[in-house]
Amino acid sequence: MARIMDENEAKILSGETESGATDVSYLAIYGLIVPAIDNSTLTFKVSSSTGNYVVLKDKTGAAISFTVGTGGIALSSDGLSPLAAYRKIKIVLSVNQTADRTFIWVLKE
Repeated sequence: MARIMDENEAKILSGETESGATDVSYLAIYGLIVPAIDNSTLTFKVSSSTGNYVVLKDKTGAAISFTVGTGGIALSSDGLSPLAAYRKIKIVLSVNQTADRTFIWVLKE
């Protein structure tokens, strides 16, 4: 059976650093398209169904992060694989944005 591709938007509003939550229940993350942004590092907050968000960290306790500079890039599923265990995800940037930013999650059922 073919898997169906889907896209979900996550927005970070002007003056903010954090997106609203994206629910990826029952979906596989294939990528994240990062728009042009103010020079930033990108991290994630994750949650189960409870809505209590925590920073996603690796086994050494460091936040999983991507230096995305001014954006306009796509992150592959390889780099995003630590997100697979979580139901809800927020995108967090290290710098307040000077305009609204729309990120695109590329997902498959």
